[in-house]
Amino acid sequence: MSRAIRILARALTLAAISVPGAITASTAQRQIEVDAQHRSDAVLFTAVTVGNMDVQCGLVVSRSAIQTVTPFDAGDDWLQNTVLYLINRTNKTAVFGQIALWFPDTGSGSPSQPTRVFILSLGRLPGSAAFSGSTGKPLSQPSSAQPMSFAPGQTLGIHLGDYIDGIRASVDNLPFPAVTRVIIRRNSFVFDDGMQWTPAGFASPDPQNPGRWVNMAPSYFPGDVNANWPQH
Repeated sequence: MSRAIRILARALTLAAISVPGAITASTAQRQIEVDAQHRSDAVLFTAVTVGNMDVQCGLVVSRSAIQTVTPFDAGDDWLQNTVLYLINRTNKTAVFGQIALWFPDTGSGSPSQPTRVFILSLGRLPGSAAFSGSTGKPLSQPSSAQPMSFAPGQTLGIHLGDYIDGIRASVDNLPFPAVTRVIIRRNSFVFDDGMQWTPAGFASPDPQNPGRWVNMAPSYFPGDVNANWPQH
């Protein structure tokens, strides 16, 4: 290669490096999608951020509009820098919750190609709800589980970086940088009086059958069902 060509090649390389917003080798399109949210839900995703970027991930923005799920460019540390924001819309204090992170890149969801899932647990179950649904016996909760007090109207920020080791371990069939999509679902939240909310509705512990639940009426909502819900 002639000296002139070598100089030109080096100049082009430096130019590519110095371009603002240039995509690096480890940067790729990523996508976050939250599950469908409804006016009767006890807790609601209000925002999702990656670093200092607000992610368009399917949030409710008005009574008649939902965000478009929009891919974004980010590096391999995108999940570590992701924060989920939830608001407690009820008049009860939540002391336990579970959120599921589904990774579509890991499998189709069929028996032969299961999708990897990470269950993110928050807080501790109250005594009235800490029973096995199959045996009725008391559940043993991890000693590492820290108490949570998610008060009415409070917004809770969940930093996925605090759980990144478990998230990495759950994706065991492909290199972690190959993960480009995550679907985030609310599994359940339990309040200090033992009442539980799931996307199917509210339920109270059955005092006659530990580990079983009595479903509340479909219209039941503890508090103002219009609170912290778009009014336009």
